[in-house]
Amino acid sequence: MNNSTLYQNQSNRFPRAVYVALMGDPTLRLDQLAPPSNLTATQLGSAVNLTWSPSPDPVIGYHVYRAPQSTGPFSRLTSSLISQTAFTDLNLSPGTYTYMVRAVTLQTTPSGTYFNPSQGIFANATVFPLPPPMSIIANRAENSVQLTWNSQPGSSYHVQFKNSLTQSTWTDLSGSILATDTTTSWSDPAPMTDSQKFYRVVSP
Repeated sequence: MNNSTLYQNQSNRFPRAVYVALMGDPTLRLDQLAPPSNLTATQLGSAVNLTWSPSPDPVIGYHVYRAPQSTGPFSRLTSSLISQTAFTDLNLSPGTYTYMVRAVTLQTTPSGTYFNPSQGIFANATVFPLPPPMSIIANRAENSVQLTWNSQPGSSYHVQFKNSLTQSTWTDLSGSILATDTTTSWSDPAPMTDSQKFYRVVSP
């Protein structure tokens, strides 16, 4: 307000006249609200599951946001405040995402009330492409049965069996098999120990 010559620019050359909307530092928060903490993001197929610890302050709920990168822009995923400390983001395309969670309270002041959001906490999650459906081929080769299936290099697989489809549990037969190519094969050296066997391949 006491500007004389320092704050002049091309649009305002008048000393003591640079004062429009002088409201202080907009980064300062009058009513502080503690944010949530310990945000974790876990991929579940094409979804991301978020969990966090609640704010220690009284709140009415939380909002969840997502951005394609840490610098934003962020889009709000929750249409209304949620009270639980978990959220699942469904049907995501492969990629890396940044999530933000903010606590919200209804702040009461001498001039009225307003919804006061906390600062955000952040976590990153990467959604990987889902592997194609597995197709298994079984061939009899002399005294063994060879199983062949499409695989992802670097993934581990187990061959399991049971003697009847009415059995409730499967028994591990092969131990861990590490795939080194897009096709993996494994042979059961004693297929006829029992009168019949049913096979399946699982990962991991």
